[in-house]
Amino acid sequence: MRSQASTRPGALRSRRCRERKASRRASLRVEVDIFGLADALVEDGRLQQWDSEDSKKIALAVGRLLHEFVERVTRHAPDSAHPLGSSSEGDADVCDQTEGTGSGER
Repeated sequence: MRSQASTRPGALRSRRCRERKASRRASLRVEVDIFGLADALVEDGRLQQWDSEDSKKIALAVGRLLHEFVERVTRHAPDSAHPLGSSSEGDADVCDQTEGTGSGER
C-alpha cells in the first residue's frame, strides 16, 4: 500500500526532479506567446486544433518538436554524447503557469 507521503504534490515534484537528474533531463520554464505557438504547432501538423487551448497538450507537442530537433542535429553522435540520451521518444514535464503565478489564463 502506498503511503500518503508519496502522493503529496511536494513529494511527487521531488521524485520527478530526482528522476530527471538521473536521466540527465531538465524541466525548463520558457515564456512564450501561447496563442502563436499553438497556432504554429497546428499549422505544422504537430497539434490538433481542438487541443490548441490545452497547455499540457501544447507542452507535449513542444517536447516532441525539441526531441526531433535534437535527433536531427545530433543524429550522427553516439548515444553517450546525445543530449537526450538514448530515449526513442520525446516527453515534456508540464508546469502550468497557473501553479505559481496565478496568471496562466488563456
